[in-house]
Amino acid sequence: MLRGPRPPILHPPNNGPAGPIPAIPPPSVKSCLMVENVSESENDIDVAKFLQLNQATQGNRVSVSILATLRRAADGIFYVDMGAMDEATKAVQMYSGLKLGENVITVTAITRQQMHLGVDKKVESVEMLEPELIASVGEPGTVISCHGFPANVTLTDVAQFFDKYSLVESSVRIKLDDNGVPTGECLLAVGSPQEANKAVMLLSGRKLAGSTITMSVVRAATKQ
Repeated sequence: MLRGPRPPILHPPNNGPAGPIPAIPPPSVKSCLMVENVSESENDIDVAKFLQLNQATQGNRVSVSILATLRRAADGIFYVDMGAMDEATKAVQMYSGLKLGENVITVTAITRQQMHLGVDKKVESVEMLEPELIASVGEPGTVISCHGFPANVTLTDVAQFFDKYSLVESSVRIKLDDNGVPTGECLLAVGSPQEANKAVMLLSGRKLAGSTITMSVVRAATKQ
């Protein structure tokens, strides 16, 4: 006869076997999506159907959690946390460039931090300038106003800072003070309004040579 305490009887949990707890991706992993150029007439359900979020391969529970992260931000931009870099990369390959309604949609993989920054910017950062000045730089919606560049900034520095975007190099206007020294302010244009919005969202707050760069999309001031 065996003596000693009886081993405990283990019962399965009432809600069934527990699956593995999904790991949270590191901050640098691009596991989220930025979905751009969505028409104002489209809503969360339309975007979820476009991305087929309700048919995610990971299972119903994960699908529900992904759907819960879908957020609308400003100017036709939605964000969603796919939970894994592979899922985000696959979504970019499958859906970027397709149409939702009449609009061609751009899907970009971004980090969770970038998504949170974008969601927090409920209203796009906009600077108002004279229409004539804007027209001398670029097309409406494509002009960006930058602040905070270091005093020794060059056109090459600006071009490298915007190397992921179709910067129109001939548009760059670096403001100088009375002594010919850059003030840190700069106007420039990129290839499209969508790129301008994306550049502001992803680049504003980054540093160049120790200086924090802030930027905003420029709109024409209404004359009274």
